[in-house]
Amino acid sequence: MACAFDRGAHDLREVGRQPYSMAPDAYTVVRWCAKCGAVVIDTDLDGRTMPGDILPMQFPRIATEKR
Repeated sequence: MACAFDRGAHDLREVGRQPYSMAPDAYTVVRWCAKCGAVVIDTDLDGRTMPGDILPMQFPRIATEKR
């Protein structure tokens, strides 16, 4: 889904990283969009991101309300 702020790409910034216990070189990563406030929790494995693997992107109500 496009960024609710400007319908462009999300400006995802990593805000947390924790080793994933099931595989070496895997991490659970929390990312936050600096534009609309959306949050997603991914699995990163060998430098590749599996988007929304743990938690699909969640949007704050203000980003989805009709104005």
